[in-house]
Amino acid sequence: MWNDQKSSQGQTRSARARRWLAVSVLAGALLPALGTAQTSSGTTVTVLKSGLHSIFEGHTLLLTVTEVGSTTSTSTVTIEFLDALDQRRGFASGTLKRARHVQLPVAIPAGAGYQRLRAIVKITPLTNAAASEPIVGLEDLDITSLQVIPKALFSIEPTGGSGVEGDCGGWQVNRLTL
Repeated sequence: MWNDQKSSQGQTRSARARRWLAVSVLAGALLPALGTAQTSSGTTVTVLKSGLHSIFEGHTLLLTVTEVGSTTSTSTVTIEFLDALDQRRGFASGTLKRARHVQLPVAIPAGAGYQRLRAIVKITPLTNAAASEPIVGLEDLDITSLQVIPKALFSIEPTGGSGVEGDCGGWQVNRLTL
């Protein structure tokens, strides 16, 4: 039979076929397990979206993200302000840790009346995510009267918590595992 013919290396075709079948079966069994292992240990990204806030001319809308958890926790943070027409009005990114906050101010120029702005904040843990406790604060700064008016404050539960967000203070909160 043709299966019993010797190749130039001295193997029969049936032996090569059995070896190929064994490798295929092994790969078929291990590859799904590897995919599952990567998914279950993925990074959890927190995305916060605020409602629209009315800010008057001469004022500055300031969003600050601060780490109040572990001194060894670090995260990448991006902050974006969009107007009511979804036009970008400001963007900032940085590395968050206990001694370094990430901040984005957006000033409304004189003569602009008022603008309605919303914030989008994305927090991606880099180290010690289970002990990270970022807090997001949104303030309206009136430069003329030197007043600071708190708009919204949100404390993010550590990723190792129950997953229940509770009262989100006007923020939509999404946690995505990548």
